[in-house]
Amino acid sequence: GLAAPPTVNDLLRYVPADAQVVMSVDTAALRVHPFIQGWILEHQAGWTGVYSDVQRFLSDAGLDPLRDVDLMVVAANPKQGGGHALALFAGRYDPSSLGAAIVARGGRAETVNGVPLYLAREGSTDGAALALPSAELVIAGDEAAVRAALGSRAAGRTLVGAAVAMGQIDLRAPFWLVALVPDEVRQGAGTAATEVHGEHADAVRSVLAAGGTVQRVAMQARLDQELTLTGVATTDTAENAELVRDAVKGALAAARLKLGNQEPELVEVLRDVQVQVKDTEVSVQMVIPLPLVEKLSRTAHHRHGTAEI
Repeated sequence: GLAAPPTVNDLLRYVPADAQVVMSVDTAALRVHPFIQGWILEHQAGWTGVYSDVQRFLSDAGLDPLRDVDLMVVAANPKQGGGHALALFAGRYDPSSLGAAIVARGGRAETVNGVPLYLAREGSTDGAALALPSAELVIAGDEAAVRAALGSRAAGRTLVGAAVAMGQIDLRAPFWLVALVPDEVRQGAGTAATEVHGEHADAVRSVLAAGGTVQRVAMQARLDQELTLTGVATTDTAENAELVRDAVKGALAAARLKLGNQEPELVEVLRDVQVQVKDTEVSVQMVIPLPLVEKLSRTAHHRHGTAEI
């Protein structure tokens, strides 16, 4: 019979153990949601026509990302001067068409442990590579990361495993993300806090200063009758967790004031945001009704839409 499609755990086995950011999107689960279906139908004409080179490549490769990709996991280690990134796409592919489309554009083909590996032509993006372990899985990223994934089955559950063990994310959620906050970002937040001036400066300053103590963040989204966003920030001490909570509450209050009478429904949503502290963790939960999501995405689309012909 047919092989079972790869699960999120299957994809996580390829994630490098030193990944500092890991994100997952269950596109199959999102795609069947009426709101997303409507959005795809509304936007796909613009999406498919704009980048004709991309469109030609996808057509040569026999690939429609909106329909053929079911699950995506992206992992990165954005180290200064030499990070790496890896993207895993589970779905349905025609490996020979995909391979031929890459070679036709100057890519080189080789085989690693029996898996076809395609390297982007010299002088293109920094050593990009793409591997096709099966007709259900594509691995893309920089060459070193893709080779490592094929070589070792990296078993990089460390960051994700810790977040799951602490109940911060559910791997079955249609969207989740876990990230370590790099030291330079934490130090930068503290420095930036001292340089903020102007309206609502106090709220912004305290968020930045408190944010400088956050070591890891996890977030996830669920979509049914409403969009539920949950985030957890892990700080270095329980005392700093309380500072982060206070800063977040202050920022929410400032946002409600700023929105005032213009967006009463959004003010209502912000008023209902739950912010809680447990030991060194600060959790935030926000529930947005779908009609409001639609309204906000329409507003955003009109704001940027004039440029899209």
